[in-house]
Amino acid sequence: MLPTLLGVGTASALLASPLPRTRALPPLPPLGASAAVRPIDVACGSAIDVLPAAFAAQAEFTATSGITPLPTPNSADVGEIAVLEDDGTFFFTDKGGNVNIDVAAAGRAFYRTHGDDYDQLAMFLSTGMTNWLGSPGALAAAWLTKNDTFGIGLDLFDFNTSLGLPPRLSTVLTMNGLQRYPDDPFATVVGLPNYVTQDVLAHEFGHAWLAYPLVDDGQGASPALLGRARQHWGFFFDADGSVMEGTDWNIAGADSFFQTPPIVRFGPLDQYLMGLRGRDELDSMLVVSDTAVFSPPGPYFPISDPAAGITAKGPAMRYAIDQLEAVNGPRFPDAASSPHTVRVAFVLIVPRGTAATAADLAKLEAIRAEFPNTILSYTAGRMTLDASLDSRPGKLRIEHVPLADTENDTEARTIGARVGVDEAGLPIHVQP
Repeated sequence: MLPTLLGVGTASALLASPLPRTRALPPLPPLGASAAVRPIDVACGSAIDVLPAAFAAQAEFTATSGITPLPTPNSADVGEIAVLEDDGTFFFTDKGGNVNIDVAAAGRAFYRTHGDDYDQLAMFLSTGMTNWLGSPGALAAAWLTKNDTFGIGLDLFDFNTSLGLPPRLSTVLTMNGLQRYPDDPFATVVGLPNYVTQDVLAHEFGHAWLAYPLVDDGQGASPALLGRARQHWGFFFDADGSVMEGTDWNIAGADSFFQTPPIVRFGPLDQYLMGLRGRDELDSMLVVSDTAVFSPPGPYFPISDPAAGITAKGPAMRYAIDQLEAVNGPRFPDAASSPHTVRVAFVLIVPRGTAATAADLAKLEAIRAEFPNTILSYTAGRMTLDASLDSRPGKLRIEHVPLADTENDTEARTIGARVGVDEAGLPIHVQP
């Protein structure tokens, strides 16, 4: 992939500047009418290839709307959750009449009261709110604002400056309304077999690195490992039960394979791409041929849904790490130099004029508190996650017109002062 950088200063400059490719891919072949749409197909709204256009649209809206952010008295840090009241800029209606969250506007509101201390922002909407992500069933999405890692199948890019976001941030997760998730954080999400709330969150979190790489199949760059939208693992690839889809193929004998129930985790290739596993720790990557005889009979496609008990009889291919690096280059920084701790801030967005409810705060806190354990478990202890919030109180500001010099030190003079507050995550107020 050719490295391409973006670093312009304003929304208008963004609109006038060439936008970077996020990756170059061969065209997708037609799947035919028999390719069924799976629940996860409409649940994950991430679309890495449309990010430049989406961010340009958001920048255009910011540049032309003339909307000034309004006061947000209901914004405050509550425990480890940043509550953000919509300041009038968080949402816009697209040409189809659908309400979309402006991730840059919401992100800027967060950073007006917080420091550049986070790698990702996980934004949830209060119960009753919803965010359009391309289809009625779309649940959540990852918005990559920056990629500075070589060798994972993406170009280098950086939208942060042009979107008014700080340098450290790499991804904003838009997780939709809390009503879309079960009250029990360990219960299956409605319509998503094998996925609980933690899995959905881990899936979107993983999109900062996964799953994008092509592989050299001897004839050129091939999407043999990839499935849906070529940013998830495919049905034929043994992804070791990855939360990024794919399957968990097991060897039953010569040219014989069977699938076991999904064991949700980040597999070995995931861990390599996340900078947690060295290339010497990565075994070859097994891909069952689409010409195999499957039971129950197909048809099966790269986007097909895995299921325990599916068997395959036929050839398979093993790809070495060298074949991955031949297309994408070696991962840089490598596992020895990559950060193994990431920090995620959890945000609850509430409608204008309302405060967060106790029920929403409790539900999101349960999700937040469990997420570090999820990441530690899914990476086999190789990554730790800090989900704490660095809350800071607002600052009192006193302004007055400077007094002129005088030789008379016995006559009292009146001073007029204006007292205000520079808001931060922990609000303070001035008593009259």
